[in-house]
Amino acid sequence: VSGGALILAKVLDLENLTSCSDGSRTPVASVPNAMSIALVCTSSSVETLVVNLVDINEFAPAFNPNSFSINVSEAASVSSFVIQLNSYVKDADKSNQDTFNFLLLAGASAKFNMPDSATSGIIRVSGALDFDNGQRLYTLNVSAAELASNPGSLPGPLTGFATVEVRVTDSDDQNPVFVDSGYSLSFMENDSSLLSQQLATQPRNVLNNATFLEINATTGTLRLTSVLDRETLLENSMWLRVKAYQTDKPDLRTAVTFVSVMVSDKNDNKPAMSAASYSASIVENSPNGTFVTQVAATDAD
Repeated sequence: VSGGALILAKVLDLENLTSCSDGSRTPVASVPNAMSIALVCTSSSVETLVVNLVDINEFAPAFNPNSFSINVSEAASVSSFVIQLNSYVKDADKSNQDTFNFLLLAGASAKFNMPDSATSGIIRVSGALDFDNGQRLYTLNVSAAELASNPGSLPGPLTGFATVEVRVTDSDDQNPVFVDSGYSLSFMENDSSLLSQQLATQPRNVLNNATFLEINATTGTLRLTSVLDRETLLENSMWLRVKAYQTDKPDLRTAVTFVSVMVSDKNDNKPAMSAASYSASIVENSPNGTFVTQVAATDAD
């Protein structure tokens, strides 16, 4: 007090008002943002002066943490919940509020939005996600702004910012796929060696067996299970239908391809006469060129 005037001796911090009180300078519990000061005059009794302090809006809303990492399955449907941010924002001002207006600023790419109330801070899926052929990482920039109606907001509403990284995770939404649409194999009859051709799927899965072929469930390699005799086959070529399926979803995740198998003939049979012996007679003195008999032979190859 100087010349009857009350002068501020130090900067007051409304957010830490107790640090500004000592002796008879104590906060007034019944009056928010006020301090009680006892004034003593040598010629009069003690008087109490209540000083009301006006808050300055000096702190922007702060996210804690200010970055988030969320995993969302590509199978998530539209309107699926991603995250709610309102519980992660605080205001350090004395007249702080716990309600803010949230806004998606950038990075949503029409895949995410905030369709609920502006103060909820809820982010939801707004478009189909695709791990296999689409974007796998989205960086969303979000803001939390003080409400304009906040009392004592000087100089005005402030805004805090954060980032939300959304990683799209894979889901089992693809069927197995054969590397090629079809396969062609050829081998010599009576050859039981490993066929050079391999059947592979993406991803690899168990394939069903043919009656004369076996297939390795891991590598997709076909191998003969019995020797084939070209002469016993109706045709020298055949078509096999091969099916791949996921062991965990055999009825839902399948792939089908066709294998053309060509059996080449091998000269492994001698000609055979139609009869073991022949008998014929001819008149003596028959001229040259006279027919005697006819013999026949066949070859099984």
